[in-house]
Amino acid sequence: MVEDLRVRVVRDKEPIFTTLDDEIVMLSTRAQAYFGLGTVGSEIWNMIEQPRRIDEICDALMEEFEIDGETCRRDVLEFVNDMIERGLARIVPEKDVT
Repeated sequence: MVEDLRVRVVRDKEPIFTTLDDEIVMLSTRAQAYFGLGTVGSEIWNMIEQPRRIDEICDALMEEFEIDGETCRRDVLEFVNDMIERGLARIVPEKDVT
């Protein structure tokens, strides 16, 4: 479980996804499930196309949406952990960061 905001995450290459009305819809054959991401989830998905630190994700979301830092950090950590658990995103080891 990710708790450190300095951890870098990146989306997994496996899910097939598309954008419908500013929201992401994806199919993961590995998870054998469809997923739909709302506006904020879609923003995060787009941000983690390349490895990104969780604190950077929070900073960007707080600029775009009216949300306080504590709530943002809590919700982003919950979302990222769920994505990792479902195999839709992964942690980027520090040695792989350039």
